Amino acid sequence: MSSFASSWDKFVGVLNMATAGWMPGRSMKTEFVDMKGKTCLVTGSNVGIGYEIASKLAKSGATVYLLVRDPVKGEVARTTLIDATGNEDIHVRAIDMGSLASVREFASTWDSSVPIHVLINNAGMVTSKYLKTRDGHEITLQVNALAPHILSLGLLPVLADNARIINVTSHAHYESTLADLPADDPNHHTMLGGLYKDGEGIPLSRTMWLYSRSKAVQMMLGRELQHRLSASSVYGPKKIVVHSCQPGFVASTIWEERPDTQDHGTERVRATLKKIVGILASTSEQGAVTPYFLASSAPAKEVYDFGYWDRKVKRVPGQPVLNESLVSAYWDACTPDKDSETLA
Repeated sequence: MSSFASSWDKFVGVLNMATAGWMPGRSMKTEFVDMKGKTCLVTGSNVGIGYEIASKLAKSGATVYLLVRDPVKGEVARTTLIDATGNEDIHVRAIDMGSLASVREFASTWDSSVPIHVLINNAGMVTSKYLKTRDGHEITLQVNALAPHILSLGLLPVLADNARIINVTSHAHYESTLADLPADDPNHHTMLGGLYKDGEGIPLSRTMWLYSRSKAVQMMLGRELQHRLSASSVYGPKKIVVHSCQPGFVASTIWEERPDTQDHGTERVRATLKKIVGILASTSEQGAVTPYFLASSAPAKEVYDFGYWDRKVKRVPGQPVLNESLVSAYWDACTPDKDSETLA
């Protein structure tokens, strides 16, 4: 695929994001599909886009699992969803994407008699601090890319035929260049550690740089996972589909940081950014349309190939995602042997 095609789709995506919240006719409608008998997992689903995705799945009759960091908030969301949809087959499970031990425990303890038809990796975050997780990773990279990757690998043995893995990513991935993505230091600890202490506040420009980079890595790992699944003698016949999609420029809760990642020195700048988002952005319900479309609609069944989707249209992703040698190197750097055993 040419760099021109990637650049053009980047431009189209920016136009879509900039106008989705206010330009007449740019909103999308949800075409509901009967999903009775389907088991669907959605991470980060007690609020925002994840909640709206879960709502659409529940309205379709699916069995829905809310994968959340805070089970108490998850139960509140579950009760609200049952009242709103009339579907009582909604469940809450705890998982912390900031802990790979938590992710692995969730995957290893899933009931093998319950096949999973849809896994939507929606949970994401931004941070105004340079933070390392207990696993030693930069927190944005881990929550947005590494943890969803490890979760997907861990659940492969219990995925149903024609299952879908859907990574909710961002148009911001186009802002990452090859120079931003050194495979020998995915966390950028060498560079970041020389500028900031662990827990120290960072400027907004660095926040967005970390976010865009994490989303590029998420897409790179998704593309390579699709390639390896298709080539696998075990999983190839199951025709599992891996897709990435950007929900649009959405006024979601991702702009409201976790308390443990906030730096109060940048509150004014972030408050201004949040106001801009409120004016230009579309709603979380609109942001859920494309993930739901990929979870339920025919195109995802017909195209057994990695796809990047923007407003239900397949686009050409950024150049790092198309660089096969870089993608392969990142797979090796971000996939511990114990997690890749399921693909052996």
